[in-house]
Amino acid sequence: MITLELPASPTEANEWSLSLRGCAYTGTTLSASILPMTGRAELVADFYEVVADCSKSGWSGRASEPVQPESFEAGQKLISHLPDDIPSPTIGAIPVGLLTFEWYQSPKRLVWVVPNTNNGLDYAIRRGDEVFHGSAPFFGTLPETVLSQIRSLG
Repeated sequence: MITLELPASPTEANEWSLSLRGCAYTGTTLSASILPMTGRAELVADFYEVVADCSKSGWSGRASEPVQPESFEAGQKLISHLPDDIPSPTIGAIPVGLLTFEWYQSPKRLVWVVPNTNNGLDYAIRRGDEVFHGSAPFFGTLPETVLSQIRSLG
C-alpha cells in the first residue's frame, strides 16, 4: 500500500512523507504529485518500492545516501513522459541518492538513464563493445538518441 501524507496547513506546504510497505520516506521539497497507477501500474509500483527501499542512509552500505527528493521528482517526471511504444525500464538507485532507469537486453546491449536534479538526463548506451554516454536536457521528451536505442532493444 502506498500512502502519501501532505500537511493540511499552508505553512507546512513543503513538508511531506511517503509510506510504502512499512518504509517511510520524508522530505521538505517534494511536489504533491503522485503518479497515476494506470498504463504502467507495475512500473509505478516498482518506482515507489525502490524509493522506499532506498530512503534511509546506508541502504546499500555505510556510505550510501537516501534517494534525494529532487531525484524522486525527476523520476516521476521521466515515468510520466515515457512513450507508450517503449518497454518499461527496471528502476534502481545508486549510492549517491539518484534513481536509475535501465533497459536491458544483455550485458552488451543496454541503455541506462539517470535523471539528474538539474532538469537533465545522464545516459549510457552499450552496443556490443561500444559504449556511448552523454547528458541532455529533459523537459518531457527523451533524447532521440536514447529513444532509438531503447526501441532497438525490442
